[in-house]
Formats: sequence, C-alpha cells, structure tokens
Amino acid sequence: MSSTDEFMAKAMEQAKELQARFAQAIAESDKLRDAFMEQARQSAETTNQQTKAALDSLESTMKAGSEFLQKFLSGKG
Repeated sequence: MSSTDEFMAKAMEQAKELQARFAQAIAESDKLRDAFMEQARQSAETTNQQTKAALDSLESTMKAGSEFLQKFLSGKG
C-alpha cells in the first residue's frame, strides 16, 4: 500500500469517526432541545395558572373593596 493510499484510508477513517461524533452530538442536541421545550411549556403553564389565580384574587379584592366603599358612602357601613 502506498503512502497516498495509507493517507487516504486514514483520512476516510477519521472522516467516518467525525461523522459519527456529529451524529451523536445532533442526537444529544435534539434531546436537550426537547427537554428544554418541555420545561418551557411547563413553566409557561405554571405562570399562566399563577397569573390567573392572582387576577382572580385581585378581582375578588376589588369587588369587596367596591362593595365596602358603596356601603360606606351610602352610610350603611
């Protein structure tokens, strides 16, 4: 085998190893992306629930305050 053939065989072997590493990195990247997206979805869902609860509480408090103010202004409070 000539040195050129040996060089080409070595280059092809290294290229295949590099290709395998890229494929592995892409697969791991996809897993990480999927995990990140799931965490982001769960975080958004939790934030939405907390915001809704806060708005419900604010609405309830404002309604109670409004009723109190109406009673106070009408002299019934």
